[in-house]
Amino acid sequence: FFFVAFISFVLTMGSYKVAQYLGVVLMIHAIISAAQYRAEVESADDLRDHIPGDIIFEGIAAFLIASFGYISSHGVFENIHKKKINEEKSFDQFHYRPNFMVFNHRGQCLNHQD
Repeated sequence: FFFVAFISFVLTMGSYKVAQYLGVVLMIHAIISAAQYRAEVESADDLRDHIPGDIIFEGIAAFLIASFGYISSHGVFENIHKKKINEEKSFDQFHYRPNFMVFNHRGQCLNHQD
């Protein structure tokens, strides 16, 4: 109950970085718990070869919380279909690429005037 209340509090605050870090901490805890469980099983010479469901659930929940925090902290996504933006541009604006303009080329020699 405390976990659900804390997550709802974090999400209502709009602090998605907290959710991201909380998910990472929970992932680390799930990894440590799984390693600890494996060590106990090996030391007891038990033949169980599966990780308990609560550790798997914690890992999946931590991944989802961290992913949600990471995706939400980067702002509003733009629409992948740029139809409205491209309709407003003319042909010259659409193909204008200043990074491809080269002014230091051999054509300078032909246009050189003394």
